[in-house]
Amino acid sequence: MKRHLESYTKTTNVTLCLALAAALACGGTTTFQDTTPIRIAVAPPPPAAPPPPEKQVKIRDNRIELGQKIQFAYDKAEILPASFALMDELAKVMQENPQVQKVSIEGHASDEGEDKHNLLLSKARAEAVRAYLVSKGVSTERMTSTGYGETRPLVSNDTDAGREQNRRVEFHITKQEVTKEKVEVDPTTGHEKVIEKTSANEEAAP
Repeated sequence: MKRHLESYTKTTNVTLCLALAAALACGGTTTFQDTTPIRIAVAPPPPAAPPPPEKQVKIRDNRIELGQKIQFAYDKAEILPASFALMDELAKVMQENPQVQKVSIEGHASDEGEDKHNLLLSKARAEAVRAYLVSKGVSTERMTSTGYGETRPLVSNDTDAGREQNRRVEFHITKQEVTKEKVEVDPTTGHEKVIEKTSANEEAAP
C-alpha cells in the first residue's frame, strides 16, 4: 500500500509539472491564487550634502576683504583661536592668487586710550597678522605691515558699536598683475572671441 501511494504521488507530481510546462510553452496563462501582499523594502535616499561654507575672504579690486573681523585678545596683539580658521583661509587665498604681489596690512584703533598706545597697538596687531601668514607659507616679501592708530576711523567713535567697527585690520593690494583681454565679436555667430591678452603690473599707494 505504501509503495502504491508513493508511486501515485510521483506520477501526480510529474503530470502537474508537464502540464505547467506545456501551458507556459504554448503561451498559456497560469493563475496563482496566493494573494498575500509582497513588501519590497526601498532604501531611503541618501541625506543631502550640506552646502559648502561661505567664503570669508574675497579679492576685490585693490583690496582683500574679510567677511568677519580678526579677533585679538583685549589690549594685546594676540590673535584669538576663534580667528584661526579665517586666517588660514586668508593664507590659502593669497597662495592661490600669486598675481597679488604686494599687500599692505594695516592696523587701526578706536579713540579709547592714549594716542601713542593705540598707534603702537595697531602696528603690533598688523605685524602679528603678517607673522601668522608667514607661518602658513605666504612669502614675507609679499607683505608689509603698519599701523595708523585712531587716525583713520571708518565711523564716529561716539558709540560702542562705532568704536568696535574702528578697531580693525585691513588689507590693501599695492601691487598686482592685471590681465586685460581684447575681444571682438564674430559677425557670423555673434560670439565673443579673445584676440589679444596682455598682462601688466599695477601699483597703488597704500
